[in-house]
Order: sequence, then C-alpha cells, then structure tokens
Amino acid sequence: MSKLSAQKKVSGYTQKTETWNMSSSHKILVTFNRFGKPVGDEGNELVQYLGTLVRMSNHVGIDYDDWRKIPIHKKEDMYSIVKAKFIIHPAETSEINKLILFSMGKNGGLGKVH
Repeated sequence: MSKLSAQKKVSGYTQKTETWNMSSSHKILVTFNRFGKPVGDEGNELVQYLGTLVRMSNHVGIDYDDWRKIPIHKKEDMYSIVKAKFIIHPAETSEINKLILFSMGKNGGLGKVH
C-alpha cells in the first residue's frame, strides 16, 4: 500500500452553503426541549450553522483566541444573523439566547468558554 493511499481522508468544516444562501423570506423552525436544547434535524442544522458563523473571519477576527474576549456587540451581531435564518420555538428566552452564544464559543474552536 502506498503512503498516499494509506492517508485517511478527512473532510473539512461544514460550510452550510444551502443555509447561508436561503432567501430572506425562508427560515428554519428550531424546536427547543424543556431543557433549552435544540432538537431534531433542525436543531442539528442550527448547531452546525453556528459553527460556520463563528469561523468566518468577517464576524470574528483572527485576533481573538478566546470567546470571552470577543466584544458583546460582535456576539449580538452574530445572534441577529442567527435570528434572520432560524425561528426559535416555542419562544425565545434568555436561557436559549445564552445557550446559542455558548454554542458559538464552543463550536468556533476559540478555546474555553463561559
């Protein structure tokens, strides 16, 4: 077996282009359970989308190596982008807001999060 064929194929980060390219009139309904966690395929779509959002350098500059150091206005801007693509069901709460922000820090690979 050659060295080239023995290398494991690794896929890169998901880009979620279909979600990014959705028309502004279309939104994905995400249901949250009683513990404030997104569920179902739509919940998975949200989590993956959050990862793509925070890895885009125009939203979070490369000068931040820790989610806690990112200014709150940048986090709020990213949260607004999420709300433009997703509908939170049954209702948006401060706990769900915190969970989404936490997930952005965790999914972005920016290190320890609050």
